[in-house]
Amino acid sequence: MCHYKIMERCSLVFFMYTLCTVFASEPSCPVCSRYDYEEKILERVIRNELVLQTTLQSIRETNEKVIAGLQALQEEKVKINAILEMIERKQTYIETYSASTRTNLSKALLEIQERSNRIDNDTIDDLKTPLVHFHARTAALITVNKDLTVPFPVVVVNQGVGYDSSTAMFTASVAGLYIFVVQYCTHGSKWAKLVIVHNEKPLQSAGHYAADGLGHCSTMQAFASVTIGDKVWVRATAASDLFNEPERSTSFSGILVHN
Repeated sequence: MCHYKIMERCSLVFFMYTLCTVFASEPSCPVCSRYDYEEKILERVIRNELVLQTTLQSIRETNEKVIAGLQALQEEKVKINAILEMIERKQTYIETYSASTRTNLSKALLEIQERSNRIDNDTIDDLKTPLVHFHARTAALITVNKDLTVPFPVVVVNQGVGYDSSTAMFTASVAGLYIFVVQYCTHGSKWAKLVIVHNEKPLQSAGHYAADGLGHCSTMQAFASVTIGDKVWVRATAASDLFNEPERSTSFSGILVHN
């Protein structure tokens, strides 16, 4: 019994000591009470938690942006690689094409040069005036009446075969500028009146009378632009007495000056 009371007293003393300790740790004023302190601590924890959540959300958003940026960079890298590959293919094609073009260009230049040389040679040949020349004369003393063609049966030169002794006419086989010359010789006290005719068109006419009774020779010439097939001959414009001697002869000649 006594032991029990001693234990009871000891318990009461311990309880009182504990109670005093508790009340001694709390602030004396209501504002600074322990509950108020814990409430402030709780509020601070809540605020910190909200800040932490906000920070975590910001980190999360930043992470998403970084991931999106990395993905975009990866896509750009793929595009850049494709572009670089295309550029490389084009460069290879250009190099191949350039080499082929240079080869073809060299061949084309050589061909052009060869053609130019051929053209130059052909042009030189074309620029050379072909030799067309004839010279014919009368055979003896003749009288040619008015409006008749003067015959020149004796052919001395017929280069180009343009003169026909049977008609006493020259027919052009090459177009160009020609000069035609007529020398006519008359007996004393006789007339000779002649005209050079080109396709029925008079080119040049002349006449001579030997008054001193001796034979005389005169000449006339005419230039004419003649086309292929044109005809040129000599015609009497009046009754004309013509003669032919070894030193002096009535003749008709022509030559191509330029084609």
